[in-house]
Amino acid sequence: MKSKNKPHKPEPLTRKHIVFLDNLQKTNAVNMMAAAPYLQDEFDCASREAHKILLCWIRMRQ
Repeated sequence: MKSKNKPHKPEPLTRKHIVFLDNLQKTNAVNMMAAAPYLQDEFDCASREAHKILLCWIRMRQ
C-alpha cells in the first residue's frame, strides 16, 4: 500500500537565522512581523524565502 504522505520538506530555518532573529528581537528596534527585509539584507535571499524563514521562526517561538 502506497503512502499518501508527501515527502518531508525541511524547514528553511537554520541556526544562523535563529541567532540573527533572536538578536534582532532583543534590540526592540523592529516589529518582528516586519523583519523579512532584514533577513533579505543579511542573508541575500528573496522576499518569499525571507517570509518563509520568518514564519518558521515565529512558529518556533510560540
